[in-house]
Amino acid sequence: MIIDTDFHTHPFQQKRDYEGMRDFAESALAKGLKRIVFTEHAPIDPAFGFDSRHYLDGREYDIYLECAERCRAEYQGRLEIGIGIEADYHPRNMEHVARLRKNYPFDHVGGSLHLHAGFWAEKTAGLTGDARVAYALDRTLELVESGLFTGLNHLDFFRWKQEDYAPKRHEERFRAVFGAMVKQHMSLELNTSGINKSFASFLPCAEVWRWSFDYPLERTFGSDAHKPELVGLARAEAQALFP
Repeated sequence: MIIDTDFHTHPFQQKRDYEGMRDFAESALAKGLKRIVFTEHAPIDPAFGFDSRHYLDGREYDIYLECAERCRAEYQGRLEIGIGIEADYHPRNMEHVARLRKNYPFDHVGGSLHLHAGFWAEKTAGLTGDARVAYALDRTLELVESGLFTGLNHLDFFRWKQEDYAPKRHEERFRAVFGAMVKQHMSLELNTSGINKSFASFLPCAEVWRWSFDYPLERTFGSDAHKPELVGLARAEAQALFP
């Protein structure tokens, strides 16, 4: 597989306008990519009362889609642009994600578990070590089995800010996730943004990534870029890890 697409980018993080989106497209072109997929953080169900600049609100979401369509038209013939979202898994957010999918024909819907986000605080209070990992993987399996996502983002991102992480102790759970992904025809992302986190490695970690080779999964590359200069982050290093 030749990596020519960045499937995970956030063009509205620095500039909530069309110029911000063009900055990402120009960066993709400069780095020799043939395709970039915009996957801004989708709005969370308003019932949560959750407010974070990382997530689009309802008004910004409409602007994001309009700008993405305009950008796709402008770069036609030079750069293929996919229009998608990164949507958060939480049982109370699934009906909202279903509505978003029904109302727009996304090219890609990446499913993510952001266990450090405030809307998980009540459920994860007091969970540490293996108990937290097991909880995260059980929720990830629910994400996959929901059928609402086309790909799985940064599988073991839950290990951020966690001292003890021994994936081998949870191999059965990881393999259950991969098996369910095959049934749901979901892709698995190799996310390079982890090199800038405390654990300084790709997501998922090398051991878990190798386990995935036992399953007939489509695999994608994602930089998780929140700045245009990070589009295609560590693409050459990631390329070497694809089967």
